[in-house]
Formats: sequence, C-alpha cells, structure tokens
Amino acid sequence: MAAAPALALDWIEHPGLEWALVVASIGTSALAIGAAWRRHRRWAPLLLVGIGVIGLLTTRLGPELAEETERLAVGASAMALVLAHLANIQMLRHASGRAALVLVGVLAWPTASSAQGGPAPEACFAVEQLPVRERAIAVAMLREASDGEGLYTLAGGLKPVSSDFLTVTWTVAPAVDSVAVDSLAAIRRVAAALRCGPVSAHVLEYAATYTRPDSSRYRVADVFLVHRAGLQRTLTQHAAFWQQLGMTDGADAARVLSAVETAPRAARWRGFGHLFGYPDAAVDFFVEAGESQARTGTFVRRDFRRIETFRKFPTRVGEPPTLSSFVYAVPLGAAPTAADSALEAAAAVIMRRYREQRARFAVEDGEGIVALWRAWIPDAVAPAESVDPFEAPRPTLRAQRAGSAPRIDGRLEHAAWPAATPVSDFHIVRPDYARDAKHATRVRLRYEDDILSVRMAAVTVRAATRAISPSRRRYEQ
Repeated sequence: MAAAPALALDWIEHPGLEWALVVASIGTSALAIGAAWRRHRRWAPLLLVGIGVIGLLTTRLGPELAEETERLAVGASAMALVLAHLANIQMLRHASGRAALVLVGVLAWPTASSAQGGPAPEACFAVEQLPVRERAIAVAMLREASDGEGLYTLAGGLKPVSSDFLTVTWTVAPAVDSVAVDSLAAIRRVAAALRCGPVSAHVLEYAATYTRPDSSRYRVADVFLVHRAGLQRTLTQHAAFWQQLGMTDGADAARVLSAVETAPRAARWRGFGHLFGYPDAAVDFFVEAGESQARTGTFVRRDFRRIETFRKFPTRVGEPPTLSSFVYAVPLGAAPTAADSALEAAAAVIMRRYREQRARFAVEDGEGIVALWRAWIPDAVAPAESVDPFEAPRPTLRAQRAGSAPRIDGRLEHAAWPAATPVSDFHIVRPDYARDAKHATRVRLRYEDDILSVRMAAVTVRAATRAISPSRRRYEQ
C-alpha cells in the first residue's frame, strides 16, 4: 500500500489527479486485503506483512537507494498488491472487486514501462541546486578539471579517470581539525552535483597519514572524475589484473577507486596507471621502476611524455608556463610507441574542439564551463529549475562617501575610515576549497567624486612553499 504514492508520483504530474489516485489505490487495496483476511486467514497476515515491508522500504529508503533499486522496490510492491487481489479472486464477481484490480493494474503499468525504458535522465551538472558558496566551488572545480587533464575524462573517457584539480587536507593529530572536516563534507556535496551522463565525481580519502614539520599528522582526500564507459573499457582490457582486486565488468567507480587505494603497493601503482589512461608499456615501466627503486634505493632515470592541456605549469618558479599536466613516465631515451602516438593524436582532436568551445562559451566568465559541457556531452539534460545565483543572499560590501580623503600611507587610523561599514565574511578558494578563512580580513570602501579608496586589514602568516602537484606523489607511495 505504501508504494502506491510512489507509483503515482512516477507517472502523474498533476498534483490533484496524482493524490486522488493515491487515495483510491490505498482504499481499494485495503478492501482487497480485508476480504482476503476473512477468506484466507492463514496467508493473509503474511501477505499483509510483506506488503508493509516492501512499501516501507520504498517510501523510507527510496531517496537513498540507487534509482534502479528504487524502481525495483516499487515494482515489487505493485506486484504484491496485485497478488492481494488475486488471493481474493472471489471479489471479481463484484463490481468493486473488478474496479480495484483494474486500478492496481493501471498504477503498476507506468512502473513496468519506465523500467523497460530505463531511468529518467539526471540533470547535467546540477550546480543550480547547490548553495551559492558550494555552487561557486563546483563551477571552479569543473573549470579547473577542464583546463587540465580532466578534459580527456569529460570528453569521452580517453582518460578513464582524472584527478589533481582539488585536494583537501585535514589534521588528525594531536586533534582533529573540525573546520577542515566540515569543508570535506561540503566537497562531497559538490561532487554529488558534478554528474552528467557517463561522467561522475567521487571523493577518495587516502588511507595514509602524513607528518608535518611541526609533528602534527594529517590525511588527504582528492576529487576524481570518472567516465563510466572509459572505466568499463579498462576493466575489460585489463580484466586479469582487475579480477585480482575483485573488480569485474560493471563494477562501481567508487569501489574501483577504493580497491586500488587499499591494494598492495605494486597493484596500487598499476591500478592508478590503468585508470589514468597511460599506455600499457608506460604502466609496466612505472611499476618496474618503482619496485627497483624500493629494492635498491636508486632512482630509475626516465623521460616523460606530455599530452597537451589548456592549463600549463612552469618548469621553475618565475619561468613562463609551458608544461602540460597530463604526463606519464617512459624509459630514458625510449622512442615513442604506436600507443603513445595514438593517444597524442586522439587528444589533439579533443583539444582543438575544446579551444573552440571554450572561446564560444566564455569559460572565464560566470558559469560558461557548465553550459559548455551541457552542449558537448551527448544526452545532457539541464536542470528542470535554474536558480539565479544573485537571488541567494551573499555578503555585500557597500562603499560610503568620504567626508575627507584618507591619506594613502599604509596606516589605518585616518578619521575617514571608522564610519565605513566593514565586510569580513571571507572564505578560502585555494588550496582548500570551501574552508572558512583562519585569519581575519576586514575590508572597508570609501569614495569621492573621482577616487575609490580601499582599506584592508589582514592578518598574515608565514607559509611554507609546496610542490605544484603534491597529490601526484601520493599515487607513488
């Protein structure tokens, strides 16, 4: 009985008709079960309990189950209702019994037809459903991934999995950093919204802990983009390897990532190599060189193959950015293989198109990157409701007219400033998205006819430098 609302909701869009059918379904089902109870006392209680359990699972757990599982539960509940009527077959002699059976069949029909047609398509990168702050993070993440190696995951799965565009760290000792843990929860919500067709985002918490110079210990999590068809391709091509980790065709992306992260060292290296789309020879070299270095302590010299990305990195600090982020190691002096050339050629086609689309959709401004991928990915569906980001409340900084011009001398005590309303609700964007700022920053604005003055009081701390791509080393540990 409890599944009847779910069935109606899945079929009817008009609220009045929807709930009328729900009430009618519950009423007629109650009549059928009541009659079955009188005629078949031994089986009726079991039937009633079964219907109740299935209905409870459907209505209470439905939102947390995969869409296919929810549909299966709804269908099973509908069949249970049909069986309730059939168990009381004598009711078919009466008009009310025939009407009840017809109504149950009508309600069950859309579930069966929808199961044959597949689940309804999800909205493509539904960032509009996120709070303003998390929405901005989602757009920045998608842009960062698209300008890097994530392009080749988004655009068809040439690279089945990509990462290295958002990293979250949190202290675990001597005490857990609750602020960082909250930011990790926000990133999970953002990742859940970054789904479109075959593409999905997943947060992977690495098992290892790391030690800082001050002896505090911390853990790390990365966001991964996964292309379902690309993942399936590597699971099939390297089935002998994946089966050692218990992964088979159709394995869930989150389970595959977790299996690789917790695998023994050599299997972990090989698993990430296959997921990142490196040629087989490069994966073999990566594993063999790592094992050799572990045995001898001697670094194995190597060359690198780089696939073009829109965003580049400098070779050294202060030099112009020239290095692409899609990179893998090969033996020193090795000539390009046919697999290297094929990967480079396929990537070049994607990059040409991305450069054209990036200019067309004005990716640097607003949410153009979301519109780009909704147009690019086949069968992408925009969210049903789009929320204007300016409708949501956000901090406002208002400039106030100055009675006298402040001196620009680096001092903050001038009489022109105290009357100006400050704003201080700032959040970190890099390196840890979504975290509240640890150190206070207060900004005031004053203006005259032709001058805008900005007063900023900011607490600064000495920060240690870090490598451009720290997460890449984690795959090698």
